[in-house]
Order: sequence, then structure tokens, then C-alpha cells
Amino acid sequence: MGILSPVVLLAARLFDGPHHTPTLEGQYVLKDIILVTATLVIAATLRGGRLTTGDPARADSSSA
Repeated sequence: MGILSPVVLLAARLFDGPHHTPTLEGQYVLKDIILVTATLVIAATLRGGRLTTGDPARADSSSA
């Protein structure tokens, strides 16, 4: 929640560069979001999560 609050409250300041590129502050916020996302992916993988291919509805019905 704290990481995303500047995106909502200070969006104009974070992306004030040429062509709406992130400023130095915006880069820090984006870095934090990427680190949190990577942590969630690693945590899900360690808990047994995995990627699957195919139709999820078919996978659920075949396991029943």
C-alpha cells in the first residue's frame, strides 16, 4: 500500500520527464514495485506454485 501511494498521489511528479518518462523518484517507485512483484513470484514458487499451459477450465474438470 505504501509503495503504490505515490503513484496515486503524485503521478504527475513521478512521470514528469520528456514524453512522460519517469523521473528519478518515479524510477525508485517502479523499482520497488518490481522488487515486490519478484518477491511474490519467488514466494509462490517456493510454496508449490507453478505455471501451466492449456485451458484452466479443462484442467479443473479433468482432476475431478
